[in-house]
Amino acid sequence: MGKRTKLGIYFSYNENWIGGTYYIINIIEALKTIPDNDLPKIYFISENHKDLEIIKKINYPYAKYLIIGENQKKEFLSKSLNKITSNKFKLSTNSKIVNLDFIFPYLPNQFLSKIKKRLSWIPDLQEKHLPEFFSKEELEGRDRECRRIAHHEKNVLFSSKDAFDDFSKFYLEATAQKYILNFAVTHPKYDHLNIGILKEKYQLNGKYFFSPNQFWKHKNQIIILKALKLLKEKGQLNFQTAFSGKEHDYRNPEYFASLKTYVSENNLTNEVKFLGFIDRRDQLQLMNNAEAIIQPSLFEGWSTVIEDAKAMNQCIIASNLNVHKEQLSDSAHFFDPADAEALSEIMLKIINGKKVKYQKNYSENIQKFGRDFINIINEIIK
Repeated sequence: MGKRTKLGIYFSYNENWIGGTYYIINIIEALKTIPDNDLPKIYFISENHKDLEIIKKINYPYAKYLIIGENQKKEFLSKSLNKITSNKFKLSTNSKIVNLDFIFPYLPNQFLSKIKKRLSWIPDLQEKHLPEFFSKEELEGRDRECRRIAHHEKNVLFSSKDAFDDFSKFYLEATAQKYILNFAVTHPKYDHLNIGILKEKYQLNGKYFFSPNQFWKHKNQIIILKALKLLKEKGQLNFQTAFSGKEHDYRNPEYFASLKTYVSENNLTNEVKFLGFIDRRDQLQLMNNAEAIIQPSLFEGWSTVIEDAKAMNQCIIASNLNVHKEQLSDSAHFFDPADAEALSEIMLKIINGKKVKYQKNYSENIQKFGRDFINIINEIIK
């Protein structure tokens, strides 16, 4: 076989955007499904050992682990920055010198900017559709970064055609080559967990729906609570709904408290359970045993929640966003994310046994994700 590509992947564990963390983990798991001869050597780059320990558990066969902390940054800048003459970036850490052929996802800094073959990533352009959820500074910063990528980077990746179309619309003069890569998820083993014990742990009784999402305002959990209120008023609320995720939105810090207030004021305490940020395996087994997964978001780039549900052939209720339809085709129950009545009717229908389920061999999605990622890298390198 030929020489393996030396691929740098920057990794940071972030509970405030856990989807971004899972994205990198899922890339590595997908790569493990393709032929060995096509696998790159991956240098995982992080700023702390704790994050790298998470990646090490994946057991990727050709892996190196590099730390760029503040001390390493200062040392590298003082000793190495002016000595680089090739097109490949020489990363010095722990007395090792590594020549990287490619970096993903590329973030501009004094280290990675020396790597000529690189791929930027824009998950979505939510700020263009829901500017009211961002501060003026954030809107300007996001636009500035998109313009930098559009005009000063050679390659940019999108997770969906929907995001690709947005970028093409809002940045008409972009010179960057655009790629689409639909990601797929690989789950840790979870089906050995006793669902009875889990339900007792999280105070769930009988049938339940599950909406696992960070508590950001655009995730729109409030519409589920409004649907439950309607069902309660009609005497048709004989099930629970659970929510999991980080209970803080830095852009709208009052959001989660407003949800709790709504539950209390509308006498939904017994029917609604806020579980917090829970263990990933617990989350997956709860998803697997729910009546359906609800994804009510006002905007998404490519939903990890929906991919999780697809992977377990679950019943999915999703807001009728273009990206959700792109992900699911007709394998879901869709509703207008502003229409609580429509959502309540779907939930009632499902409780009565009328479900639409995603029924495809999801392992093919994972393999395609890995192959397509490598193909994009090879195309850019060549």
